[in-house]
Amino acid sequence: MNKYVVLLILISFHFVSFSQTKNYNKITFIYKSKPNITFKGYWAYADTLLLQLDYPKIKYQLIKSPEDSLKKVGVFFIRNLSPEDLKKLRNFVFHAYTKKIYKYNLKRTVSSDSGSLCKDEECKKIFELSFETKTNGSVFETGRIKYNEKNKKIKRTNFFITDYDYKDNLIEWVEGFENVGRYIFKGKYNYYTNIIEFNPELDKHITPIPLFANCEYGIQKLYTLYTTTELVSVIYK
Repeated sequence: MNKYVVLLILISFHFVSFSQTKNYNKITFIYKSKPNITFKGYWAYADTLLLQLDYPKIKYQLIKSPEDSLKKVGVFFIRNLSPEDLKKLRNFVFHAYTKKIYKYNLKRTVSSDSGSLCKDEECKKIFELSFETKTNGSVFETGRIKYNEKNKKIKRTNFFITDYDYKDNLIEWVEGFENVGRYIFKGKYNYYTNIIEFNPELDKHITPIPLFANCEYGIQKLYTLYTTTELVSVIYK
């Protein structure tokens, strides 16, 4: 049975200015993602909803978040995890620390991307100090995206070709927060509400997710229950 999972966060942000030339044909931009779990040695802090959905057997205590005193989170001792939960948590962290590099060609309306998993020193430190193991991370190529702006369609070429129609993909603007929107994402078992900070200074193709038909801005930051993704670099050529 599908459930709706609403992401509730306190948004406090400022736009990062990325210098933009008047005439450009290509844009190279980078997004970095990280898990919404804080690690301090053998202790981990996470949203209780995340724990209830993905780690129902983990025993945790409810305390104030070490990152935000206004928020309460669940804290648990990593060494008390079952082998199954420990493996699942390591796998999640490995794939959550993501760096993606996108190259968008305005004339050809084509974007290509590549990236890496757990190459970040922060991720490697968690594996070493919290999981008592090491990782070198990995790299990957994710293919090309061809935009059909007129018909609002996307064709993604990777190991196979996927056609995506985004004319009905709409962002719902959050009242009281300028340039902040939300959308529903369908997961394997649930529907999730994700939050986006848009930046009017950015080309709309600067995005780590499919386009929205009712938005002409690029994405500065993306919040989901599991990860936070942030734009860290933009180069116009």
